[in-house]
Amino acid sequence: MPNYKTHLTGGFITFILIVFVFTYILKQQNIIHLSLANATIFMLFCLFGSLFPDIDTKSKIQKYVYYPLFAAIIITILTKNWVFLSILSVLAFIPILVNHRQLTHKTWFVIFVPLLPVILSSSLSKTNSKELFIAYLFFVAGALSHLILDFGFFRVFKITRKRFKKRW
Repeated sequence: MPNYKTHLTGGFITFILIVFVFTYILKQQNIIHLSLANATIFMLFCLFGSLFPDIDTKSKIQKYVYYPLFAAIIITILTKNWVFLSILSVLAFIPILVNHRQLTHKTWFVIFVPLLPVILSSSLSKTNSKELFIAYLFFVAGALSHLILDFGFFRVFKITRKRFKKRW
């Protein structure tokens, strides 16, 4: 079972691979300028994502998530944003209610749960949603690298393929 250093290394390697592919595609399409500041932010999202599935255990990722989450809950109370408060509260309880490697280690969980704050942020504010979505993609790539390291590359895709065949 890999530790957090292995997951961070996997997240960093994932980041490098994606940036390599990204720069090739972006130079062709001229979608977004990958500056040093953007690259640093995207790397942090990828590294954070590589630790995210272990949020259900007493780990370093809990400290990195729960302190800002607590601050966000306080801000939502002070601004009386009850909808956002209820969403943050539900998200805060998920790790407490599940067992390790159950819900938080599901592919759909690491794809769709981080999408909720992205959708809320882009709908509530007038920020550049393109860069936010790219940061989300880096986060999910890091989280998927975590799953691959935990379960093994071929096992992850074998299980996904079996589930896909059952549904179709």
